[in-house]
Amino acid sequence: MKPIDRQQWIEAWMREGAPGRECVDVLDSDFVCAYADATKAQVTFMHVGAPKCKQLARDLGAMFAAGKLTRSATGLSTGDASMGFPKWVYTYGLPA
Repeated sequence: MKPIDRQQWIEAWMREGAPGRECVDVLDSDFVCAYADATKAQVTFMHVGAPKCKQLARDLGAMFAAGKLTRSATGLSTGDASMGFPKWVYTYGLPA
């Protein structure tokens, strides 16, 4: 799938999805798995939490750089960080 097609899929997920989908991050299992299924992107399954998908991270970063998405850092609780999760992740949203 071409980058523009993957990016359009991300935008559609955020615009047309259920409430709460207007913001996404790489720790959202439903989002990551749906993206991987739709785009056939490679994922690495983790013991806990969402699978890792490097292509999704690249697409989100490229969309932010192009001004298609906004981005903010979201901190995670101390308990999550001690279980191997990062201390923070970027959360992406559609520009107003």
